[in-house]
Amino acid sequence: MDTCAHCGTELPPDAVFCPSCGRRTDAPPTEVRDVPIDIRHAEPRYFGLGPPILVFSLGVGLLVLGVFLLLSGSVAPGVIAIVLAVCLLPTFLAGARRWPDTPIARAGISTADRVRDEADVAVTSISTWSQAGRDPCGCARSSSGYGASATRRSASWASLSSPRTAGRTS
Repeated sequence: MDTCAHCGTELPPDAVFCPSCGRRTDAPPTEVRDVPIDIRHAEPRYFGLGPPILVFSLGVGLLVLGVFLLLSGSVAPGVIAIVLAVCLLPTFLAGARRWPDTPIARAGISTADRVRDEADVAVTSISTWSQAGRDPCGCARSSSGYGASATRRSASWASLSSPRTAGRTS
């Protein structure tokens, strides 16, 4: 069996390309260089999102400030601070899904997933109960229809049997 001149992998019979490296089997081998390769890892760019820990800290700070303002009697600024804190929650979750580096980001993602699953169960349960509430009414209407048709059938049997008996003389 032939081997690839580039990577050394065994080639299937009549292979035109190597299944491992993808190079043509009839291409001349490339020379090996002893030059070290410099690999640079790209740092994540947040492009409009702050780091999740910063957004989370800002949201918690606004929530605490809002509660403090509400307790001190400043209702309007307190409500505004709480609303802003709640508005930062989707921003935190979007950043945490993109960069789950910190334990807070991972905890936020798992909590959001659990809340979404519980909400899905609640929606399914409510829709099932609401559908079940509508179905007995439909069954009652259809059962009364069945009862009426059964009455009609028994009446038709009576009408069919009465001429027969009427024609007979006893």
